[in-house]
Amino acid sequence: MRCREAVKIIAENLGALDGRYFEAVRAHLQTCSNCSAYLDSLEKTVLLYRRILPPTINFLFDLHAARTAG
Repeated sequence: MRCREAVKIIAENLGALDGRYFEAVRAHLQTCSNCSAYLDSLEKTVLLYRRILPPTINFLFDLHAARTAG
């Protein structure tokens, strides 16, 4: 898997990476420090937004994650 594909999959599946991509992305992240840093940055950004946004907005993030997971 190339970085461009990994970043696209991660961005399109934020919060719920489905099984068909999980292993491929995980393997790529183990060997690519740039993509690992990208994912780490994304995770930190989401956590910061969850801390500063009102609970209603957090609910929308949770709703989006649940909707895209299934």
